[in-house]
Amino acid sequence: MRSQKQIEAQIADVKRQITEKQELQAIAQFAGSDRLLVLFNKTKDFYVDAMQRLDESAPALDREYAKHRACLTLINGFINGMTGAEVAIEKLKKTFLDLNGELQIAMDNEADRQKRAM
Repeated sequence: MRSQKQIEAQIADVKRQITEKQELQAIAQFAGSDRLLVLFNKTKDFYVDAMQRLDESAPALDREYAKHRACLTLINGFINGMTGAEVAIEKLKKTFLDLNGELQIAMDNEADRQKRAM
């Protein structure tokens, strides 16, 4: 069983993720969001192509690959966030409720332990 602090930390992380997804969902609903998605997809294609064109004999291969991979991950996050925010928000809300239930059980168990200790 996880500690109360671990559960609270996970709850805080889920809250942050819900907020981020809601912001991306709001952006996806603005006029011109389809153009933004096209721009993100073009940027994604650029980084995929750039990663494939890296010179394997270059001494800075790992560093360049890592930079391109980081940018690609960021762009994919924006694309996925804008296109699948609604489903992700529902999953995160369910996780949030489950964590709150788990937290309540952990708090009840702690209170029982303290009563028995007295």
